[in-house]
Amino acid sequence: MRESNNMSGWCALHVIVYVTAIAVSVGALFSYRSMITTVNSDIEKCILYAKPKVHINQKTSVCEIDFATSEWGDDSLCNFVFFTILASLVYGLIAVWFFTLCASSSRGTLHDAGVGQARSIVCPASVLSGIMGLLILIMGWEVTAGLNTFFRELEYKGQQNCTTKTGSITWDPDSAANFFRKRYSLEATVWIMVVSWLLATLLLCGRCCAGADFDRDSEYCVVKEDDSGSTFLESSERPT
Repeated sequence: MRESNNMSGWCALHVIVYVTAIAVSVGALFSYRSMITTVNSDIEKCILYAKPKVHINQKTSVCEIDFATSEWGDDSLCNFVFFTILASLVYGLIAVWFFTLCASSSRGTLHDAGVGQARSIVCPASVLSGIMGLLILIMGWEVTAGLNTFFRELEYKGQQNCTTKTGSITWDPDSAANFFRKRYSLEATVWIMVVSWLLATLLLCGRCCAGADFDRDSEYCVVKEDDSGSTFLESSERPT
């Protein structure tokens, strides 16, 4: 019973971490798609490492991004970011399903299919979580560096071309201002994703190191000697 409760505790921790990863993946997906579609409602362009060009609208006196002449980032990089976030969501759902089954089956006896199931998925899950964590770490780094480049260029070009007599810049609320509002929500969700997957990997490695899925305390073998002097092994239950 003690080992069963221990397994249920581990599974509950895994489920909590993976549910967190799913939630922030959904948030990152919406934030990312929202920021990308802000560039152009008809043709999506990659803003990572982009070099936008801006001009002041003579009618409205606001600073606008010139979508036609701006230098946009590599589409393959933005596709990598999108599919990495999507993979995080899908794998998180699969992991929650597996570990929920693990927690349910571990409520039975230690010699049922639950122990075998837990042993069979913990090691592969730790490897896959590690790979996913590495991919998301790379993705998070690219998103942060790419956005820093984009906004640095945006602010620099804005100061060059759109600074008014008062020294301030009024950004177009339908384009540039949207980027500033959505930037931090995207970066925050992406880096929470990174932390979630690294934590998931550490938990799985800790579970493997702790040997939580091996029944070490229920039985043990002792050497006994019969009346004729012959020795034999006898399996006994370890006292609790």
